[in-house]
Amino acid sequence: MDRKIVTLVPKSSQFSLKEWLVNYQFPLIIGLLLLIRFVLVLGMPIFAHAGAGHDDRLMIGFADSILNGDWLGQYSEMTLIKGVMFPLLLAFNRLVGIPYVLGMTALYAAACLFFVFVMKDLVASKKFLLLLFAFLLFNPVSFADETFFRVYRNSITGAQTLLIVGGMFGLYLNRKAKLSRMIFFALLTGISFAAFWLTREDGIWLLPFLVVAILITIVAIILENKKNFGLIIRRGLITVIPIVFLLLGTWIISAVNAHYYGTFTTNELNADPFAKTIKMMYAIEDPVEADNVSVSREKMAMMIDVSPTLQSIEDDISESMDRWSWYDEDAAVREVEDGWFFWSFREAIADAGYYENPQMAASFYEAVYDELSAAVDSGQLSQRSTMPSALMSPWRSEYLQEYPVAILKTAYYIVNYKEVHSNVLMSIDDGQNGIRLFEKITGNVANYPSEEQETIDLIKASLLNKITLIYKLTGLILFLAAGIGYLRLSWLLLKKKREEKRFEIWLLMTAIALSVLVLILGVAYTDISAYVAISYWYLTGAYPLMIVFEGLGAYILFDWYRERRKKIGKKRRGK
Repeated sequence: MDRKIVTLVPKSSQFSLKEWLVNYQFPLIIGLLLLIRFVLVLGMPIFAHAGAGHDDRLMIGFADSILNGDWLGQYSEMTLIKGVMFPLLLAFNRLVGIPYVLGMTALYAAACLFFVFVMKDLVASKKFLLLLFAFLLFNPVSFADETFFRVYRNSITGAQTLLIVGGMFGLYLNRKAKLSRMIFFALLTGISFAAFWLTREDGIWLLPFLVVAILITIVAIILENKKNFGLIIRRGLITVIPIVFLLLGTWIISAVNAHYYGTFTTNELNADPFAKTIKMMYAIEDPVEADNVSVSREKMAMMIDVSPTLQSIEDDISESMDRWSWYDEDAAVREVEDGWFFWSFREAIADAGYYENPQMAASFYEAVYDELSAAVDSGQLSQRSTMPSALMSPWRSEYLQEYPVAILKTAYYIVNYKEVHSNVLMSIDDGQNGIRLFEKITGNVANYPSEEQETIDLIKASLLNKITLIYKLTGLILFLAAGIGYLRLSWLLLKKKREEKRFEIWLLMTAIALSVLVLILGVAYTDISAYVAISYWYLTGAYPLMIVFEGLGAYILFDWYRERRKKIGKKRRGK
């Protein structure tokens, strides 16, 4: 007689792999994408450019000094010239034992996850969120030569951009939520923006977004809580936390610099008396017109004639300009382009012995500024108008034709992922075991000159370049489609079809487009006036924002297509 097998577990509660996969497909797919992303880059060698004494090697040297308890090391003309956040991050990763490649990948992946987390309040479609996460995660610039394998500050810009824009928009979307939720987004935005501001000297391109987004959020809070003044105050104060953290972060780094070097500043490039002196030198009319050159040798000779302080270091200036002129796009011209002039000038002053401390250097700059100002006032030198920033080259009439072309060229460059690639690069040594120091600080190995490349590394690089090729082939198409989607959305809003979610998507797309435009305007101007600047490492922050813009634009188009299908279906059923 057959016996029946009786189970004590109800049928409804029995484990079903298919059901489990369906229920958890969203986190499972995210986990799989993350696994692929990490496997593709972990174990690959870094590019240690120990020969870049003013860039990569400088960052590594700062990190080493921080780890040794000596802040940024002995004061020199290069100490307070670049943001301190990247060296601090390198030092932190070294302390806690996180290798550079792992740390940078994890930071960017976390930023992508956070942004998608914010977007779920705006877009309900899980399929869209997964696609957006995948496109952000495999953004080619996030694993390219100059913005990932190269150990330099551009490697964190993409993550910072996503955290800032996602955090601020999350704050706006949650303006009606619990105060604790608002505080979370405000704190994250504030910390991220302060870190961004202290990473590069050109972080101002995201400042308009932050300020305008805060103002829009505050206005929305006021309009939605007209009868609750206390709530307006509480939510309004939370909304300005990012600005407070920006000021606080700037103050803390300035205070540390004051403690070690006696000067209360985060960066001497944007601070007087250096900034006003350089601006004065740029403002003086130049008898020589050379591309990308605002201070020619002939103009420098004119300034030396009227400045006893410059006369005292004339030989140092001449020798420094000789050295830096080799970086000119056309070295035969023997002039120093604007992108390198301030380095050349500071180096000459240091060679003359005026960079023993900030006070001595400041006295020198003040004297030069006063003497050049007196020469202008007396008519010995004539003056021209300058740009708002001390380091921006003066405007020239020919830029009226060149600038629009450069703007379009920069936009096209971004959309098509021009020059973006991933390779196993040979490191460059400085003759002082600089590559070893890179390996020590990062916890990763580097490829040494003439060292044979590992097959697995070449395979991974090939796979990364195949991913990049997909973005290059689809970039322009997706951008144009997103533009159509944005125009469609704008048209719907003008027709007063103002659903809240629709307006919020339009608001985010507009904010992204304008922020990227500000960056494009700055890079394009630098390219025509100072040095070759249209490069993906200077435009790193634009790429993840462009992917978000394209994703939202495609979503709008798909939503439009779905609505049209529904209408057609209803008409057919009506017949």
